[in-house]
Amino acid sequence: MTNHLPQDNGEISLWGETAIELPAARSLEEKLEAEVLVVGAGYTGLSTALHLAEQGISVVLLESSRVGFGGSGRSAGLVNAGVWKTPDYVIEKLGEEAGQKFNQALYDTPSQVFDLIERYKIDCQARRCGTINIAHKASALDYLRDRCPQMQKLGASVRLIDGDEASALSGSPVYRHGGILDPNAGTIQPLSYVRGLAKAVSGLGVQIFEE
Repeated sequence: MTNHLPQDNGEISLWGETAIELPAARSLEEKLEAEVLVVGAGYTGLSTALHLAEQGISVVLLESSRVGFGGSGRSAGLVNAGVWKTPDYVIEKLGEEAGQKFNQALYDTPSQVFDLIERYKIDCQARRCGTINIAHKASALDYLRDRCPQMQKLGASVRLIDGDEASALSGSPVYRHGGILDPNAGTIQPLSYVRGLAKAVSGLGVQIFEE
């Protein structure tokens, strides 16, 4: 039977077709006590529940639909560092202390994701193959030239690549201007990853209730 995503009844989804199975949904029907209540079974909620449970904290997690219902189960599956704005822009908007903390947390995320996948043996087609923030036109390279050293300053092992390497790696002559290569980034099957996180937190004693 086709493993459809829950948000589109009857729609055939690549992620739904290829994702690992998820146990049948269980709704909350009893009174419970826990130290922490987490709302939402996407990446953020499940990661929060997992890290709390690893510290021995009791957690109950509530999801209004099903695990991975929102953006977590429908993302492109790219595991990239940072945000599209430059680190300096983030600091300008958030202030020095908060901006630095925000930037550092985000530039460590690929390592955190792949570490969780390895530790909990999550079957999600993970590939740490690197990704390219590629210039689609010559003028776009100015932004990337500015962004790359800022990322390197944070400790990200990125490097600027020229047009020849960008064309070779992308397999397309259209991308002939260059880009930023991040060898620590990669790809996952996003719905399998979020379901794998759910299985991991359940194994740590977290109670998940859906619907």
